[in-house]
Amino acid sequence: MFAGTVPPDFIDDVLKSSLFYQLAASGQHDPFRDTEAWRLEYIRMMIAFGQEASRTEALSIPLEGAGSLWDVIKNSLARQVPHDLLSQTEATFRHLEGEDGTALKLFEQNTIQPLAEPTNTSSSDTSLSIVTTEEDLSPRAVALQLVFVDRAPFLTHAFISFKTSSPVSILPLIKQEQVVGNLELNLITTEFYADAYEDIKETVLEMLDPRRSSLIIELGEQAS
Repeated sequence: MFAGTVPPDFIDDVLKSSLFYQLAASGQHDPFRDTEAWRLEYIRMMIAFGQEASRTEALSIPLEGAGSLWDVIKNSLARQVPHDLLSQTEATFRHLEGEDGTALKLFEQNTIQPLAEPTNTSSSDTSLSIVTTEEDLSPRAVALQLVFVDRAPFLTHAFISFKTSSPVSILPLIKQEQVVGNLELNLITTEFYADAYEDIKETVLEMLDPRRSSLIIELGEQAS
């Protein structure tokens, strides 16, 4: 999420470098089953390619309320992230809620995963046959990352992970009682220097191509 005053070139560099770090980390660790190792590899890559970390915070939050999970996350982020960027994030989630195109499909594919392989069970009553899967009842792992930029070169990275009985990963749609165990929230503030990134930018773009055009998209785009 970017404030309106952040230069377009800086936004482009942050988006593409973040995708590069995500793919590199996913090549080493499963982001759903080995979330901490994935996050540490992402941070290692980020620092190795020139970003400087200035602040970190790790929160393991028990959920006891009846509201939405997003309310808890938003309150935890409010100490480091401006209100307008949190409002922009919530609006983005609400937009995704009404999406049926590429953006929603990519988001769900990359942020939620069943923890168990589905197995079919069936029961019948005369002519009625009901088929369910264990996946319908088992928790799912959710792992996602949000990046907030109020002004360059400062980035706030929020790594969010939890297990849920919800079939979706759009945070405002998940109720606290649908979360199994604690919410894990890791925050890190970095400084992204364009000069340092410029040295490896061409390499990053070459390694991403052509995946960057299919994985960095505008909301509202439709699957072809």
